[in-house]
Amino acid sequence: MDAITLTLNAFKILSFVVGLVPEGSKETEPLWIEGMGKYYVHQDISKTSACVKAEDRAKRDALAKYAGEYISSQTFMQCSDTDDCPTETTTYSAVSGTIAGVRNKIVKVSDGLNGDKVCRVSLEALIKRIESDPSFDLSVKMPDTLRDGEKVSLTINPTEPMFVNIFSSRADGKFDLIYPNIYEVDNHISPAGKKIPSNSSYVMKAKYVSRGTPIAIHKTLHIIATKRNVKFLDSYEGYKLQKRLLEIPSKEIRYVKTGYRVIRK
Repeated sequence: MDAITLTLNAFKILSFVVGLVPEGSKETEPLWIEGMGKYYVHQDISKTSACVKAEDRAKRDALAKYAGEYISSQTFMQCSDTDDCPTETTTYSAVSGTIAGVRNKIVKVSDGLNGDKVCRVSLEALIKRIESDPSFDLSVKMPDTLRDGEKVSLTINPTEPMFVNIFSSRADGKFDLIYPNIYEVDNHISPAGKKIPSNSSYVMKAKYVSRGTPIAIHKTLHIIATKRNVKFLDSYEGYKLQKRLLEIPSKEIRYVKTGYRVIRK
């Protein structure tokens, strides 16, 4: 049986990622909002990549302050054989604002935990509220913990018919499309819901990949729901996927994230 493998890469990070809850379908004047973010440099992430991710988190922080924030999270433990377990908290959300500009950006790289380097970014983002459709939404259910090689499945329950694309993120910042795929082309989901994979022609497996020694590693799936069938490439650089999403009218898209950890054998 063929398998689509979700490759996971270990990373050490201690942070809170804040999500946004839409507050209706109103337009407001753009505002300059301060934001801060950080990301640790480690064996799988260069200083440049870490600072790019830190800037992204600073922008999300500004968005949270602009639109209102919520904490809806799961806590994952990343452990090595000899070290204590740092806690990583991740929030799964959809964004209801767009950033039109950035000013006063400051980037600093300094010492972090366990001798690692951490990149910190502060900035001001010009944010404009975008219209959204609060009735166009979905829930995602999947196990929060899997073992290396264990099958991965998730159930999507939408509020109305939608087309769904699912991306898996990698440690290098790229996003790989895992659904739809050559084994399951139809990505239309009715309000009755759908389990993915929905047929026996393929499986998705969690794979533990790490250069270090953590007991468990964490990965995020990005679920993009649209009202019309939008075609995506098989892989994107992070910023290119975000740019692609901005081309879709905001009332026709819902972007949700969900995460799980993989325990090594």
